[in-house]
Amino acid sequence: MVRAAVVVVHGIGGGTGKDRNEFSLSLESNVKKLISPDVDVLWVEANWEKLNDAVDSVIERVVKDICRRYIKEMEDVTTHQNCAVATTPCARKWFSCVFDFLSKCVLYCLQLKLKLLKQVEKHMPNIIDAAIDLPLYMQEPKGDEIRNVVREAIASASTCADKVILVGHSLGSVIAFDVAAEELKKNIASRLSALVTMGSPLKWVTEIRRAESNGQKDMPRVESIPWINFWDSADPVPERERLDDKIFIGVDNREVKSGKDLIDAHCSYWTNMEIAETIAKMIRGEPR
Repeated sequence: MVRAAVVVVHGIGGGTGKDRNEFSLSLESNVKKLISPDVDVLWVEANWEKLNDAVDSVIERVVKDICRRYIKEMEDVTTHQNCAVATTPCARKWFSCVFDFLSKCVLYCLQLKLKLLKQVEKHMPNIIDAAIDLPLYMQEPKGDEIRNVVREAIASASTCADKVILVGHSLGSVIAFDVAAEELKKNIASRLSALVTMGSPLKWVTEIRRAESNGQKDMPRVESIPWINFWDSADPVPERERLDDKIFIGVDNREVKSGKDLIDAHCSYWTNMEIAETIAKMIRGEPR
């Protein structure tokens, strides 16, 4: 039996489930560098993005179809304007010069708009895909289907590991927290031994949930196992602050400084050596 299993949950993002394979490769590599070669570790990625592939394909098809129609129209208009500029007589009269200048300005604007439309066609499906991941998760039965991917990963890992460490990034930290709270509540003998969250939006997701339930929703708890929450003050997703330990009972907040900003700061947790060392200590059974 392996000493430990690490189950990792990804956050929002574009692409398909296939694109998300090996999303935690950097973290896995760093953790395994920090533990003895004779320590057997099972690394499992709970890739829930595959559940959204059908929705994502519809979004991509619709967005690209709309963009292609506009692009075709813009290409026709640009071609016509380009011909108009080319055939404008180069007269010395001032109004002809002004007309020529304005025609070229119009052509430039059309060409710029065409380039922007092509960028929209290329990137907008992924942007919309990422934007709807949270709303999809917050609704049932989609939320339960996503949590089930993580439950199955934990159950599978538990059959061959002494302990399971659950790691979640971004929206994945919300999913991991929800599953951990649920597992610990219903199963005292759960092999789930620790929870690690990174760049977590739990603060404002919890505010949304409480607002939707008019403050009646009970706060899930994971205090019976160690819970370490890593956050970066340059990361906008956790609102650049730690989780309130009066609300999130038992959380151990640890600030990391990536030296990056915004989205780069949010993605930097995967390569952070302090986080890798913490997980390695959990695997070795050492104080964190």
